[in-house]
Amino acid sequence: MPPLEPLPFRIPVPGDDRVGLGGVQSISWKIEGLLHHEGDRLVFEWGGTRSVQKVSLGETVDRVEPLEPGVLEVPIEWIAGARLKGLFGRAALVLRARRLEAFDGLPAAAGGDVKLRFRRGDLGIARAMVREINQ
Repeated sequence: MPPLEPLPFRIPVPGDDRVGLGGVQSISWKIEGLLHHEGDRLVFEWGGTRSVQKVSLGETVDRVEPLEPGVLEVPIEWIAGARLKGLFGRAALVLRARRLEAFDGLPAAAGGDVKLRFRRGDLGIARAMVREINQ
């Protein structure tokens, strides 16, 4: 069987908004990557940006900072399962780990789960990925 095409994904990361005596600050992240199924492991690679907007009496800041690229290899036996969610809304691939540390270092991974959003046009790739992971 030919190797699976990598699945392009976005990771939803909650923003951080703060209001105080020093002004108003908003931080948001945009993280995108590729998920590769390499037989005995899943390989996540990602990059992105961090946007900072700050307004105070004496200062206005609006900057975009690149994030360090990341790579994470997870043995396939550490994955308990994969499923698709929100196919009629925001499509996502949800992965559940057998070990808490399986997704360490991957942004927005929590409690052994990670949600990867993908474009509807990549639904075929996502379905093939779920099928292979769950075998």
